[in-house]
Amino acid sequence: MKVRLNETNGAEEPQPAAKMLDWTGRLYQSFLRYVELRDDDPIWMMGYKLTFRFVGIVFMLILSPFVVLGLLFAFAAVF
Repeated sequence: MKVRLNETNGAEEPQPAAKMLDWTGRLYQSFLRYVELRDDDPIWMMGYKLTFRFVGIVFMLILSPFVVLGLLFAFAAVF
């Protein structure tokens, strides 16, 4: 049995990958706004934000090999 989607229902609904990409982008932008240095920040707040930004960069560097391996396995499964 084939199910045909209506043109209005199928076209408006975003794909799961697009939803995840949008969520990740919004989360990263909120992180960047949080650690952004402002002129009215006290010195201790600047140190806190710089430390937090450094921890975020290290966290992304630690996760990057796992992302590459996940993509490698995904492409290997497809081909």
